[in-house]
Amino acid sequence: LTKCTPSKTRRYPGLIDLFMKLSCEPFEYGSNDCCTVPADCVKGHYARDLMKDWRGRYASFAGLTRIIREAGFGDFESAFADTMAKQGLKEAQTPNECAIGLIGILTETEILTAPAFYSKGWWHGRSHEGPVVVKKAFRIWDKQ
Repeated sequence: LTKCTPSKTRRYPGLIDLFMKLSCEPFEYGSNDCCTVPADCVKGHYARDLMKDWRGRYASFAGLTRIIREAGFGDFESAFADTMAKQGLKEAQTPNECAIGLIGILTETEILTAPAFYSKGWWHGRSHEGPVVVKKAFRIWDKQ
């Protein structure tokens, strides 16, 4: 996890600045969470909201699980892959700038799957505690 410590001297350029700003705001399911923050960061790159079909439809983890199941999916990864396909993104082997991927976030009790975007050699995702930056994603989608 990257710490959300205010600093007048540390600035992040452009996309990373937006990511840090959003990730350091309070976590809120459906509007500022692990799904919406990466989508907000790459909205300009893709010229659309990749999470438009999910945004605002859930206010808890149980609510997110409910909409995934109602859509006929057994897990988050399958539902997310379907969403990326409907947005016109294709699975990729290597990421380009602003690619979307799935990363694992280790908590005290489990490994959670979360979306992230790729920038400058790193994957950037959002956890309950704030920003997460990792080197690898286990699935990748991009414009083709």
